[in-house]
Amino acid sequence: MTRLASAAELRSEHLIPDHFPDKRLFLVHDGDVELDGDLSLDWARWQDGLAGGLEHLPEMPRDLPADLGGFLVTGALRLSGALLNASAESGIALIVRGDMAVRQASCGGAYIRIDGRLSAQEVVYAHYNDGELHLRGGLCAKALIRDDHFVDLHGPNQGHPSGPLTVIDLREQRDPDDDERLPKALKKLLGNSTLSLSSVRDGLRQCVSPAGLSRPETPQQWRDAVWKDYAAVRKLPKPLRTESTYLLMLDPACPLPGAEIAELVASIPKAALTERVRLAAFICSPKSLLRLPVAFDLHTEYARCLAAVPDPALYLNEVPKSFWPATMQGADQRIAAPE
Repeated sequence: MTRLASAAELRSEHLIPDHFPDKRLFLVHDGDVELDGDLSLDWARWQDGLAGGLEHLPEMPRDLPADLGGFLVTGALRLSGALLNASAESGIALIVRGDMAVRQASCGGAYIRIDGRLSAQEVVYAHYNDGELHLRGGLCAKALIRDDHFVDLHGPNQGHPSGPLTVIDLREQRDPDDDERLPKALKKLLGNSTLSLSSVRDGLRQCVSPAGLSRPETPQQWRDAVWKDYAAVRKLPKPLRTESTYLLMLDPACPLPGAEIAELVASIPKAALTERVRLAAFICSPKSLLRLPVAFDLHTEYARCLAAVPDPALYLNEVPKSFWPATMQGADQRIAAPE
């Protein structure tokens, strides 16, 4: 049975926290419940009338209040998918009086309390400090990843047949010299992933499995991987060997030194070396054009690129003099002349 009840009605029996006003309504399911797919605690899913994945609960109320306090299960809750709270700042509360089983969990701005054991096939990611995660009956998962989030963990904790439970605290274990480098324990968990920490955190918020975070998938993730290690471009899948992907990598903010940008250019297939890509390479490092295939005339390339930038003088010293346009011969003297 699924019903609506106020926090005042539920507080004494189900230990509703005091910060929920007495009149705040909860969606209550009496007994155990098993759901196909994901359960989302994000407000956007509920406000769109999707009820976060609870649409098919028996006797589901038609009209849920806009300020619904949360979802309470008086028994056990089993999901075939993930518990998803990608929003770091808010979410529908979840209280489960029994055990809970999920594929993976992302715990953000919502208040979440599991009185039994939480069993996750993959990982539990607790992110940002607006929400709370209370696990009173223990945790069974590959890993618990804490990312500046309150976690109250009690009971027996264990991992999977593949190994013991790994606990990773990103606030304590992040590299102080490189905000985007994966902590060793997290990198090992993800199979020596080449992704940046930002990409991994974004994926974990959306409950992407560790296997899905072991290598880049999107053009943005490949850009981050290449910016960490230019040699990663050689592993770029064929469908992504396009102008748009290489333009992302050759953005003016590219942190790679000139020699590595040149190696990046040398790895780009000729078909993807469009005028826009060649100009982007020039802006990042003018000397990188020296690694273009022999089919390209470098005199023409340098003349075109120098004509395309607002202030050619900023780049001229990085262009070999043998490729200076005739109109710029002697420019080195003008550049070096005192003001």
